[in-house]
Amino acid sequence: MYFKIAANNVKKSFRDYAIYFLTLTFAVCIFYTFNTIGSQQEMLELSKSESNYIKVMENAIGHISVFVSVILGGLIVYANNFLIKKRKKELGIYMILGMGKNKISKILFLETFLIGIMSLIAGLSLGIILSQGLGVITAKLFEVGISDYKFIISIKAIEKSILYFGIIFLLVMIFNTVIVSKYKLINLLNAAKKSEKLKVKKSVFSVIIFILGAVSIGVAYYLINETLLNPKDIRTVISIVLGALGTFLFFFGLSGFIINLIQNSKKLYLKNLNIFVTRQISSKINTNFISMTVICLMLFLTISILSTGIGFNNALNQSLKESNPFDATITIHGETNPKFVLDKIGFKNTENEKCA
Repeated sequence: MYFKIAANNVKKSFRDYAIYFLTLTFAVCIFYTFNTIGSQQEMLELSKSESNYIKVMENAIGHISVFVSVILGGLIVYANNFLIKKRKKELGIYMILGMGKNKISKILFLETFLIGIMSLIAGLSLGIILSQGLGVITAKLFEVGISDYKFIISIKAIEKSILYFGIIFLLVMIFNTVIVSKYKLINLLNAAKKSEKLKVKKSVFSVIIFILGAVSIGVAYYLINETLLNPKDIRTVISIVLGALGTFLFFFGLSGFIINLIQNSKKLYLKNLNIFVTRQISSKINTNFISMTVICLMLFLTISILSTGIGFNNALNQSLKESNPFDATITIHGETNPKFVLDKIGFKNTENEKCA
């Protein structure tokens, strides 16, 4: 019975769940794809040193995956909370009809389970397809050839994706149960009519917070430029904390300042539909500035990972060229004449070859 209700709710609320489902699908897809880099070695013509670089990259991605999964977990919980708030009236109607909170929690549990299973299947399927092209990209990055193309499915990456996202979905289910247990019927039915209170009421405070946020972001970028994201330098951690806090304060102060500025300017506030628009924005001001903060931090994380990956590739290639400047290298210990050793092993130089 509950499973049937949950399935029908997912079908009826498909438009609401569409963005949530797509977010989960692409998250699983990207997570799986980048965790298959280690498996791409099977079809690449790699030297021993290049194979070691791939292993280093695989280990680095393994550590980054934990951090990324935490970020994705926060994003998924936030998106789920948004959907629950949007369905408060529906949940209130369930209570009026006599359904207890435990039964409502069970329905939400099953809905999350269904969405999770579907997004995992869709994400892994899409990830398996996209990961086939990752081998070509990896070969291009390391400037190596492809010896024998194979359709690769990484069982290790699948297991890791299922484990990490399984934990995330479990946390979402627990979150839903706790949230529903705290709701009151009157609050559920009147949720759409309630506006969020603007926490910053004076323009002066808003400006101060805005300036603090801007300064924090500036200091964070200065420290990043100085440390070059060296994990051993404590200033790297400070820059990350300042960047996140500064972004939060920036949008918090900016949103409050703009709203207060418009409301205090009667000429602008009373013009056309500005009263209606301002009230619409201010009614959800807290949610809006949090959303902007999360989006900016995610963009910053994406750009940082992308630039770090490109820099990592350039550093590896440069290191490879410096450590292997010649086609063949022979190390001779002691004071033995190199020419004598080369003649002994039968090595002869041509005009186009260089010996140093």
